[in-house]
Amino acid sequence: MLNLFSLIQVDSILSPARRRLFHDFWTVCALLLILSTRKLWLSSGEFPQVPFLAGMLTLPAGLDRLFLAIAFIPLCLMLFLPEESRRWRICCTLFLAGMVLLFLVNQHRFQPWAWQFLLIALASLWFSPRHVAFWWRWLAISLYFFSAFSKFDLAFADELGLLFLKTAAAFLHLDVTAWPIVWRQTAALSFPAWELLAAIFLCFPRTRVLGMTMASIMHAMLLLILGPWGLNHHAGVLIWNFFFICQAGLLFWPCRYQGPSCPLILPQNHSPRKLVTRLPAGLFSIILLLPVLELFGLYDHWPAWGLYASRIERVALWIPRADRAKFPPTLQTHLAEIPDEPEWLRLKLDRWSLDALHAPIYPQARFQIGVSAAVIERFQLRDNFRLQLDSPAGRFTTSRRRSEFNTWEELQSRIHAYHLNAQPRLTGFNP
Repeated sequence: MLNLFSLIQVDSILSPARRRLFHDFWTVCALLLILSTRKLWLSSGEFPQVPFLAGMLTLPAGLDRLFLAIAFIPLCLMLFLPEESRRWRICCTLFLAGMVLLFLVNQHRFQPWAWQFLLIALASLWFSPRHVAFWWRWLAISLYFFSAFSKFDLAFADELGLLFLKTAAAFLHLDVTAWPIVWRQTAALSFPAWELLAAIFLCFPRTRVLGMTMASIMHAMLLLILGPWGLNHHAGVLIWNFFFICQAGLLFWPCRYQGPSCPLILPQNHSPRKLVTRLPAGLFSIILLLPVLELFGLYDHWPAWGLYASRIERVALWIPRADRAKFPPTLQTHLAEIPDEPEWLRLKLDRWSLDALHAPIYPQARFQIGVSAAVIERFQLRDNFRLQLDSPAGRFTTSRRRSEFNTWEELQSRIHAYHLNAQPRLTGFNP
């Protein structure tokens, strides 16, 4: 496995100054993203929580803020400590511990940017300054590769990819709705095709600058599409795309530094017997390849870098129109009326998450079913609700298998069928 990653032959050296700049930059971006989605981390009670482990269902709500302090304060201190110092490593370890605890208490916090920064910090702890940048680069490349692969399907071409295409074309005053369907689908799939080519070009010295340029252009385009001039997404999405633009330059722009620094090649001078030296490289390699398991339903979409993917499973919660008054005004705004279903209202879980927490909803059906169960329990809807679960769409079709749950017993049976916890944590949930 290690030989697989060592296939990349790197001809440049990352200077200590650039390495330190990258450390400070990802730290600042992590702080900004936590602050921009602070309600997600502070457990404000506006949105249900679903822990990864059932044993955490009864934890007091105040522990979330303790875990946040364990992660956030050391992250701030890391900006003022030398990266080679023992104190920096202690702060980095505390940051990792705090983030893992926050993830375990609420799956919603397992945001893709948080997982990426956790892996960057983990590499900084596991590998020496001389070799860490090799793994930073591989993390960036694997993210682009799996993200692109997750969008090569008809669902993306007909849904989110088409929305991106329409938004981008509007800046050029083009109306893509008049195009033939095949043209629209091909143009929409050019987004993941561009991303995949960027990942491939970043692997090799002769094409690395081209790959870096393509990645920067892609994120600049996403800033335009998702920004206030386009789809007007929240600040967190924009900060993360800005991070990617700067990351491309910091990690992949050629650096001819010749002093003692970190060459971005996998060290070849370690004996196979030195398990302590080789074990971190093997474990990190496995982490980078885990997204392959998502193809078999054994890994969640976001840690598999399924970013903006459309074929993922979907959950829809329907409540009787007569029960609308049970919901507070802030939540009633997310109850959608459907012409074909005059007696029912659909609760838009994704829009509720963005409005309450400024963060997208965790896309796993396991989590969204848990959120739906919390709503049913909180507003006393056990006797009258509908929950629809659509399976992931195929690569070459948009059709899905649909399951419907109409009783509390059926819903609980589905919740208990998951290997990871899907029960909501009702502690502090008071929208």
